[in-house]
Amino acid sequence: MGSYLVLAMGVGLQSVSGHLVLQEPANEYHYSRESGRVVKLAISVGSEVAKKKVMLQYVTEDSEETKALVSNENGYVDYVNPNAEPGKVFTPGELLLRIQSRRVFGAHYFEQQAYEHIKIVQAIQTNTSLWLCSGTRPIEVRVDDVAKDSLLVSMLLKKEEYSQLEGTISRGNIALHQSMQACL
Repeated sequence: MGSYLVLAMGVGLQSVSGHLVLQEPANEYHYSRESGRVVKLAISVGSEVAKKKVMLQYVTEDSEETKALVSNENGYVDYVNPNAEPGKVFTPGELLLRIQSRRVFGAHYFEQQAYEHIKIVQAIQTNTSLWLCSGTRPIEVRVDDVAKDSLLVSMLLKKEEYSQLEGTISRGNIALHQSMQACL
């Protein structure tokens, strides 16, 4: 079955079907810039990390000054170097931590053959939310930009949800709904 657009009976957009293409979540890499000895490791693989959270504290080998590695974005811990354990020493250039972003970017391409295409695109506004129904929970899809034949979107996903969503979108059309209630 090909892609299609659905214009709701009544006023406004109810759902729009199309092909969703996702970009792999971004990674945040934390390399050591100097030698140091780990004082405290406040995270573990798989744990959630909030923006500006202190993840690792260490003392420098030269000055015994205490420093910290802080997360730049919200995400989850994807990798911790074995030398990032308390009491262990690391050298310059070692990858100490890798954080994977929870924000996933993508594009939702709709078919241009639909007669109501222009009306539907005009009904979708930037900085609004649509909803994608998944097996685990409704996923909020933020509309970051509206183009002639697509929507540029982003969503916050848990680690396991990205893999599940990749499998779902590879099977065909994905409907984005105006209301979360469509997923319940």
